[in-house]
Amino acid sequence: LKDSLSNFASGVMLILLRPFHAGDAVQIAGLEGVVENVRIFQTRMHTADNREIILPNSQITASPIINYTARGERRIEIPLAMAFGDDLKGLRENLLSIATSHPKIKAEPAPEVLVTAVGEASVSVLLRAWVRAHDYAAVHSELLETILGDFAPRRVRFPLPALVNLPRPAGP
Repeated sequence: LKDSLSNFASGVMLILLRPFHAGDAVQIAGLEGVVENVRIFQTRMHTADNREIILPNSQITASPIINYTARGERRIEIPLAMAFGDDLKGLRENLLSIATSHPKIKAEPAPEVLVTAVGEASVSVLLRAWVRAHDYAAVHSELLETILGDFAPRRVRFPLPALVNLPRPAGP
């Protein structure tokens, strides 16, 4: 009875506060999916591979809720590493050209390329671009494909992890 009352109270809170609606892509209690409906005792979602998730409402109100679609837009972030000696300015211009030419990338805020770290064998850069929340996965994939296809003819090298030189065992 205690669990049922807890689920009922949580259901009332979810219906009144509406942290998500049917059709929203969310992460709740560590599970990701699209909300189908919110009822008094439980909430139903389905995953990207079409599995159904039925969550007791008390688990939802007791954990963080991440709503990916509530604000209508999401920022795509694509981290890349380039080898020392490659043309950073050219890479930046090329990544910005790829992002700005994609029809689903928003002009405002404008796409940007940031240098995020300098490592032992590489320079890390980050491409950021804004899209409609529902276009996120498709545009992310399309950008990756375009970037990878563009790197080969330009001879942009992906840095390889440095191999550790281990001492050789002594022996004959």
